[in-house]
Amino acid sequence: MQLIDSYARPLSAPRMTASLLVAFSSFTSIASADITQNVSGGGYATVFPSGCGESFTAVDANIGLAGFMLIDVNPGAGNIAYNILKGDGLDGSVVASRSSSGPPINVGFKGFFDLDFSGTTLSVGQQYTLEMVTSSPRWAAFYSTFDVYSGTSYNAGTFYSDFTFHILAVPEPSTLTLLALGAIGAFSIRRRIR
Repeated sequence: MQLIDSYARPLSAPRMTASLLVAFSSFTSIASADITQNVSGGGYATVFPSGCGESFTAVDANIGLAGFMLIDVNPGAGNIAYNILKGDGLDGSVVASRSSSGPPINVGFKGFFDLDFSGTTLSVGQQYTLEMVTSSPRWAAFYSTFDVYSGTSYNAGTFYSDFTFHILAVPEPSTLTLLALGAIGAFSIRRRIR
């Protein structure tokens, strides 16, 4: 098969390689799936001493980062721990746990605070709960006043429509390979142009 460009000329080897990479990457979907509930419009709830949680259904077996959108409401020291619990609710068994001590988190921090859950494997389609616990009144978690995500929110028995959280999947090896092939193709085209 001979590829033809828009001027009806056969493509040179570098241009054909670039065309094939573009075509291949546009027809290949990213193999990892993230869960994100980032709609704002509510407020924030303190998470000390009871903690908070948001249930979710796993859409990818391998997760990387997980976290809530937090705000530093009482600057000072205080650690944060996230647990991934089996099932919908705060009483499930712990699948994985990560913690971080603070500071070094900047005073006045506002944004997603993620911890690395690489190496944690979930069962796709199963329910889990991401729980945050802290030993300090420093942190509050953002929530939305309307239900955007299908999971359930937990905070000392008080219901909020959705906490602002995300679970980021680890890119599959095929995605990383595609990225590497694209970089090699772009480098070789650039090199041949010079």
